[in-house]
Amino acid sequence: MKKYFFLFLLISMLTLLTLPVIYSRVEAQTNQAVFTLSPNTGSFFLDDTIPVDLRINSTNSTGITSMKASLTFDAAKLEVVSLDSTQSSFSFQWEQAFDNTTGTISIQRSSSSPRLGDHLITKITFKAKSTTGTATIDYDSNCFVLSNPTCLALKPDDTNILALSNGASFTVNSSPQPTRISTLAPNPKTSSTGALFIMLLVVISTIVIIVGLAAYSMRKRRTFLS
Repeated sequence: MKKYFFLFLLISMLTLLTLPVIYSRVEAQTNQAVFTLSPNTGSFFLDDTIPVDLRINSTNSTGITSMKASLTFDAAKLEVVSLDSTQSSFSFQWEQAFDNTTGTISIQRSSSSPRLGDHLITKITFKAKSTTGTATIDYDSNCFVLSNPTCLALKPDDTNILALSNGASFTVNSSPQPTRISTLAPNPKTSSTGALFIMLLVVISTIVIIVGLAAYSMRKRRTFLS
């Protein structure tokens, strides 16, 4: 009996010790925000435009009031055509810029009320450039560091709850070759032969008509004289 009591006491103590750890992990998973790129895969041809939505999904209980995103992209294969935030859930714009030489995008926006769940930040339109292959869109190397990160998702109390987020990868293919319709030039010899045949046919037809008329006239004259 003492043995079972001791075992029960040991299990109870271990449970009490591990509960805070379990709770903190669950809390960390539910009290966070992540960036999403939609779509995050696809196949395109050279000179195609690639529309990508930058979104943020907050699973915490209070939502987020401001965000900052620092993106990088393969400048050899992609270039930014435009950034459109007219439909953004974060109406206040603090920064919105891109550099097609270095392959960077910087966006910082905020909202007067907390945003909970999935929300649009901005619409990015890329263009597939002259180099084929795999083109990636990712986040700045210091985006998710603990000290002075370049990306943020702030709650109303300015707590950063941004977690690691996935980038995007697109395949850029060479443009399909247009279907060529072969137009054959007329053969000069064939053309001249055809023209000569037509002329000969016209001459023969004319002679036949003349001879026929002459024969008809002579026959009619003989009939008249007789």
